[in-house]
Amino acid sequence: MLREAVVWDYELRPGTAMDTMVDRAMALATSDPGGPIYLGMPRETLAEPAPTLAISPHSRISPARATGIDHSQIEQAAQILAAAKNPLIITSRSGRDPDAVAALADFASLAACPVIEYRANYLNLPSDHPMQAGFDFTADFADHDVILVLDTPAPWLPARHDWPHKALVIQMGSDPLAQDIPIRGFSADLCLLCRPAFGLPALSQAFAKAAQGQQKAIDARREKRSLAHEKARHELKARLLGSDPQKPEIPARMTPAWVSHCLDRLKPEDAIIVNEIGCIRPVMRFTRPGSFYGPSNAGGLGWGLPASLGLKLAQPDRMVICTLGDGSHMFANPVACHQVAAAHKIATLTIVFNNRRWNAVKTATASVYPDGHAMRANLMPMTALDPSPAFHEIAKACGGYGEEVSDPAAMMGALSRALEKVAAGVPALLNVITEH
Repeated sequence: MLREAVVWDYELRPGTAMDTMVDRAMALATSDPGGPIYLGMPRETLAEPAPTLAISPHSRISPARATGIDHSQIEQAAQILAAAKNPLIITSRSGRDPDAVAALADFASLAACPVIEYRANYLNLPSDHPMQAGFDFTADFADHDVILVLDTPAPWLPARHDWPHKALVIQMGSDPLAQDIPIRGFSADLCLLCRPAFGLPALSQAFAKAAQGQQKAIDARREKRSLAHEKARHELKARLLGSDPQKPEIPARMTPAWVSHCLDRLKPEDAIIVNEIGCIRPVMRFTRPGSFYGPSNAGGLGWGLPASLGLKLAQPDRMVICTLGDGSHMFANPVACHQVAAAHKIATLTIVFNNRRWNAVKTATASVYPDGHAMRANLMPMTALDPSPAFHEIAKACGGYGEEVSDPAAMMGALSRALEKVAAGVPALLNVITEH
């Protein structure tokens, strides 16, 4: 059942050395491209005597990682990018390696190359970087002549986006052709088989040499795009918040953007956000690698809440905040999650963006049948989630702190109280009633 969602699966069998299999599982999980492991342990096998079991504090199997660099290909990529008039970088998960965040920031600045974080699973570039160009494509997407794709299985949707058919495409990653995907037709004029954390610094060095005669044009492009991106970010924030983002007004109704803005104002600088169809990232600021995690490409609804508990176990000294929709919260088996959090003293903050509907169903229907019957209906069929459960009471029943918030003016106060509870070691949940 789980084979399609993991990188390796195995069931322990009689006579199998458990220590060897666990070592192998850990090595495969941390090798490139990496991912979850499913190791089944039948009761009968676990009950057998294990006279040869040898427990070692260190694994004897080292992970295999794509750290090598083909310098001739790096130089070829640098020449292509140096000659480009309108280059673009697309990434969704290069930031899973924290070192790649700084490497991308350096290269994007050097090459004056904008970065689109399309359907991002991680923080790939600091929010305030001059070359951060947003999270979706604009009307000029088709005008780009060179595209550098970093560790992204699906860099755009051909059926939805007017993409640059004639652009040269460079794919860089530990698995640049996404071998596990049966059919994938994205262009790959040049493939660089290496981790972006290793490939980007080498590309920066090669680019500096290749672009020596074009520095004036690159400097002009950098200045122009920095101003354009800053203006675009300001306009987007103003549109989402409905007011000046520098001095935002409290909205008449609770919106996801307002909740996200309040969270951005109050969360600690090193807080980790686990986001599953919850917070609105364009109104928030993230600068630290490993501070944002978006939905897994392999997972369905319900991933966010248990993932936040795992992150808190891995980073016990940092504030971990899970932001998710009401449907996602229900799919996460919340009673089990909140009970485990209370039993094992895993203090995280969960914010449920409760719009009382299956918004993922509505969005998917609208994208496929924009002129269909469902879009013309007063209430789209099979999307209502009324009556809405009192999610905050579930958290209370499991020994945590819970509060319902529906007044936008009360959002900051409710967040402050919840964050104080979490800092004191008590799991907390805010059930935020947002607009439909």
